[in-house]
Amino acid sequence: MLGSGELLAISGDAIRLVRVLDLNAEIMIQWREMWLRIAELAEENDPVLYRNLFRFPEDIPRLDRLIPTGGNARPDGVVQSWFARQERDELPESY
Repeated sequence: MLGSGELLAISGDAIRLVRVLDLNAEIMIQWREMWLRIAELAEENDPVLYRNLFRFPEDIPRLDRLIPTGGNARPDGVVQSWFARQERDELPESY
């Protein structure tokens, strides 16, 4: 994302997604620009608000309890999930 709020897609799939969903419509750009400014103001003036805006949620899903049809093709990924990292106290304060 550019500082203006416009999305910059670099792959063919991303370019199509931005186009099909009209993610660079003027109203979407204005919305993202507003939230970028809110985040900037919070970071400068209200650290608690900034942490609340960008912290990880308390209810991160437990992927180890989900078993897709046909089994998990990438079981090693479970240990790298946000939930597992949260359990090991490895998550940063914000994302």
